[in-house]
Amino acid sequence: YLGPNLPASVIAEAADARHVRGVALSLVYPEDDPLMDGELRALRRLLPAEVAIVVGGAAAPAYRPSLEAIGATVVSDLPSLRLWLQGQRETPIA
Repeated sequence: YLGPNLPASVIAEAADARHVRGVALSLVYPEDDPLMDGELRALRRLLPAEVAIVVGGAAAPAYRPSLEAIGATVVSDLPSLRLWLQGQRETPIA
């Protein structure tokens, strides 16, 4: 856990430093942040292509077009997140 309200650059730096396979985001509020699309696109651009992005939270559906554009996986509940995590563990590292 890195903390709330972090810019894409900080998330990407932490992911790079830890050589992660995936980044999980929780979008809770607000559902109409005009900066969110740009931050999501920046995060995708800053992360290596092989790093997956998974997103949940109450506000995630409001950003679905942006999330689809960056290739993020949207999960609606914890069981879905667990399945996604299991899939990440089973996927060979490129």
